[in-house]
Amino acid sequence: MSTVRVIEEQVPCVIDQLLIEKQATQKNVNARSLQALDLHSSKIFIIENLWQLESLTVLKLNDNCIEKIENLDALVNLHDLNLSFNKISKIENLQMLVKLERLMLHSNRIGVLENMDKLQNLQLLTVSKNCIESIENIIYLRKLKNLRALSLDGNPICSEENFMEHVLVFLPNLRYYEYNLILKRDIHKSTKIKQILAKVEEEEAELEEKLKLEIENLSKKQVLEKAFVDTIEPNTLLESLESAGWKIILKIGAAALITLQTEHKEQVQKVCEELQNIAVLQMEKREEEIQHFINCADSARLKNQQEGRRKVEEYLKPKEESCENLRRLLALAERKKMAEESPEMDQVRNLANQLIANSEELKAELMTMEIELQEQITAAIDEFSSNMEDLISAFRHEAKQKLLQLRELEQHFHQSLIEPCSARAANMYLLKWKDTHNCPVASNDLIELAKDPTLLMEKLIENHEVRLQIIWREEIKLRNCCQMWLEKLIEEKRESEFKRGRERAMEIVQFVDLQQQEMMDLQPGSSLPSLGLL
Repeated sequence: MSTVRVIEEQVPCVIDQLLIEKQATQKNVNARSLQALDLHSSKIFIIENLWQLESLTVLKLNDNCIEKIENLDALVNLHDLNLSFNKISKIENLQMLVKLERLMLHSNRIGVLENMDKLQNLQLLTVSKNCIESIENIIYLRKLKNLRALSLDGNPICSEENFMEHVLVFLPNLRYYEYNLILKRDIHKSTKIKQILAKVEEEEAELEEKLKLEIENLSKKQVLEKAFVDTIEPNTLLESLESAGWKIILKIGAAALITLQTEHKEQVQKVCEELQNIAVLQMEKREEEIQHFINCADSARLKNQQEGRRKVEEYLKPKEESCENLRRLLALAERKKMAEESPEMDQVRNLANQLIANSEELKAELMTMEIELQEQITAAIDEFSSNMEDLISAFRHEAKQKLLQLRELEQHFHQSLIEPCSARAANMYLLKWKDTHNCPVASNDLIELAKDPTLLMEKLIENHEVRLQIIWREEIKLRNCCQMWLEKLIEEKRESEFKRGRERAMEIVQFVDLQQQEMMDLQPGSSLPSLGLL
């Protein structure tokens, strides 16, 4: 018996549905609506099966046997996470918990504070009684801009010289340490700490500037991508100037060639910027046209909806009165046991049939309105398509002119290279590639290129053609992107309108069918229903 019990206790426990349902039942809520889950001291080895608990704000898993932080990505609303008294050796897999405010990792096996960059709402962190040794971990916590309370006692780092000085200096926003209010901030800073702090602040400023630049570049790239010109830029068009073959040519051309290359890059940069500006302005015009179409279509739909609602209300008011009359007549007929072929029952049938006819008339009117609306929006889509085609054509024309300008620049650059390269190559070969600064003899590739004008020209032409091909490829790509985008946009508009019209027609038919069923139920021979009017 005891052996069986020991074996069972060693089997890893996971967070299963039974544990979750048990707590949900205790709190009288649905498991998906559970906001707090307390599974402390539950012999849990593995974190899993939490994917359905998006509403969870508090999770207590302290005093278990957990070795790895994992499977928490679904808990995007979590505010409190307690993983104290476990066997965790690494902080990880917390990047999705962006709302986390309190993280408790007391008494684990953690050696490094890391992977918490995304926890910018974190206010309290407890990592006491772990294995943290380096002061670098204190510096890392500067990334947590809202951190106000910290617990670190019981780590090897606490025995470091001037430990508390490091905490107070590097974490100036900290208000509580080991749950005690920090009363005094005016502390003496040693020269060493001042130097470290200055270096850290400098690195942080550089990193912040770098991140800011990356965000700006990403934002710009996204805009240029929408404008179809994200790859038409100097680095793409001039990539062959970074090739090994070009660097050999550059050595032959020396200062003259470097000057020509610099001027060419500046000219290409200018034309690319002009093209990008044109593209962005054209994109803004297209977006204005799209918004204008959306506004017109929405206005037409709203007008149609209001008119349809008015017609339904005009139909329902007399229909309700007639239905009430029918109910009274049928009730009277039942009490008097009138025959189904009596004049009174004929009157009931005629009245019910008239109501059915009225519903058919309403259906015809609503369907006609819907058809007219579809025709109106279809015409608007045709006009919109024509306007967008004009805008795209205008943009392609302007882009073509700028790309032609780039080709002309490239042709001029190529022609400008021939004379200085040829003269310099001949001179270098005659002097056996030794200059006044006693530089060593050039490589064999360079000497061969210098002594053979034909080979040199082939290299120049090859390099030139590569750049021309890049410009041509980008022009084709731009043209295709424009056309594909326009075709997809118009197709989506037509498909969306067709789907909306079909759904609206089904709604009309369903509404009228329900009205007619009500009339049928009120005719003689039907049991008197308890009906609520629509």
